[in-house]
Amino acid sequence: MTTESAPALRRPGVITFIGWIILIKSAMATVAAIFAFFGIFTDNTNLSDTQLIVVGATEALLAILLFWAGNTLMSGNRSARTFVGVVLGLRLIATTVVVLTHHEAGFLTLSLLGAAIAVFALWALFGHDASEEYFGDA
Repeated sequence: MTTESAPALRRPGVITFIGWIILIKSAMATVAAIFAFFGIFTDNTNLSDTQLIVVGATEALLAILLFWAGNTLMSGNRSARTFVGVVLGLRLIATTVVVLTHHEAGFLTLSLLGAAIAVFALWALFGHDASEEYFGDA
């Protein structure tokens, strides 16, 4: 009596690519958090200390979540898609808040770039045929 198991699906290249993109976004959020926290000690910004602390804490939290999401996706966990979608949704909400509240060139450029990357990643995770085949009903 033998039981045959279904062949293991290889992780599609688009999922690996999105995993790396999410890990890079985590690194970018880490750098943003560090610069926000160091901005408290300089007079080179027009944000208050409270605003810098909020920005730094938000970016630090998002960096941790993005790192966790990227590692979950890269580990081959087939149920990671929902978690990654929620984390990228949080990133889009934070990006929208920044775009609506800070109209400076650096904030706008970083936010719009982050939004474009998040939208692309969401499309790759939820709209790409290879992704649908890999994740299935998970």
